[in-house]
Amino acid sequence: MFGEKRPLCLEIGFGDGRYLEFLAQRQPRCNVLGLEISHRSLTKAERLLPHYPNLRVLHSSAELALLQLFAPAELAEVHINFPDPWFKQGHRGRRLLRQEVLPLLLNRMAVGSLLRLATDVLPYAEAMAALLQQEAALSNLLPQPAAAPWTTERPFGPPTKYEQRARQAGRTCYYFAYRRNDASTPGTAEPKRIEEWPLPHLVFHSPLSITEMQREFERQFSPRTIAATHPSAAEIHLHYLAVYATEDADALLFETFVREGALHQRLALHLTRQRPHATNEERRYTLSLSGIGHPRATPGCHWALAVLGRWLLQLHPAARVIHQRLRGWDEVVSALS
Repeated sequence: MFGEKRPLCLEIGFGDGRYLEFLAQRQPRCNVLGLEISHRSLTKAERLLPHYPNLRVLHSSAELALLQLFAPAELAEVHINFPDPWFKQGHRGRRLLRQEVLPLLLNRMAVGSLLRLATDVLPYAEAMAALLQQEAALSNLLPQPAAAPWTTERPFGPPTKYEQRARQAGRTCYYFAYRRNDASTPGTAEPKRIEEWPLPHLVFHSPLSITEMQREFERQFSPRTIAATHPSAAEIHLHYLAVYATEDADALLFETFVREGALHQRLALHLTRQRPHATNEERRYTLSLSGIGHPRATPGCHWALAVLGRWLLQLHPAARVIHQRLRGWDEVVSALS
């Protein structure tokens, strides 16, 4: 992304980009990368790129980027300013700083790298303090007693947009500063990345028409949620949401949501008739992964296509497979029989 290998400084959730710009100005000899899921924030930050050759921004969740993009010990600095606190009790598992994600973050941080955090939510600050204090691979850099492992005075960088809002509302802000030491922890082993496989497809014969398949999908299959363990040992959740037909009824798009750990993909499965003018006995169909949204051909996509393909074949006793390139097809047949 940068064209030159230099120490990598990461900001997770850069908002309006003012702190990200400060990092790019402060360390011209470092590569500075900002992660965001807000398209508006990305658009604002992209205006900075022509002025800072060492700056890049990326649309990604933090957990997915940590899992897929970075090598072990690659990060020299990590900055997390005012992450979403997810106040509802049932949403606590969505917080960025939690027991499941910290080992992954530590794995990506080099020995001697810095971790800076900030929040204006006291319960979140207390939860982060408890999590960080028990981690032997992190050393607290703040001169605070053990009972208060944060400071309420900003120690570094300009105030972010959210910090200004918090202070204007009279809320206290809590700042953390840690250094990655050379201690090893059981959770810092290289995590299993999500694989990318060849594009999946299924070619089959069915006497049914496109219109009949659409009608049956809307009547008995959509919406449907399926959770299963794939042969790759990944926990996969599938959500089949809706179906859309072309005007000439020669193709269908099945709107599908696939979740594999931190990777969430909203994609379309494409069903086309190979020979539009063939008789019922000669009808052939191809079910494949549509290019809409630039999906990644992960195990979850293979599983989603296999489940839908298996269901389409069950609609008529004369339907049969002609050719398939689907990993886990036999397991799907066994699981859904």
